[in-house]
Amino acid sequence: MQRQSLIATDDNGVDQMNKELVMYGRRFACWDQSRAMTFLSEKKIPYRFVDISADPNASARLIEWVGHLSVPTLVIAQPGEVLPMRDPKPLDRSQRVRGQDRDTMITEPNNDELESFLRTHHLL
Repeated sequence: MQRQSLIATDDNGVDQMNKELVMYGRRFACWDQSRAMTFLSEKKIPYRFVDISADPNASARLIEWVGHLSVPTLVIAQPGEVLPMRDPKPLDRSQRVRGQDRDTMITEPNNDELESFLRTHHLL
């Protein structure tokens, strides 16, 4: 007799409940960051904010991941962590970084892209 798991997992076998949304942004938000923050607030989606203006390590991570200080960059992390729970898919350098869903990371999404990203990760 096979035992069924009571833990809900996504398509990659990652525990759906054991994750957190983290937003990398600036203290003084640009339009894209303000829009994303408003969207998350209206949908009552909790997230943790990492201020790249105050944290040089966060700025360095963002440059490593995206190539520049592009905000907002949202990641799916383990609770209490600031790194993506899985390495994000590589950037498609033939396209702009804006709105590229990299599995555990998305940068400068519009509201439709953000909604799709959140639904994929069962956060909406």
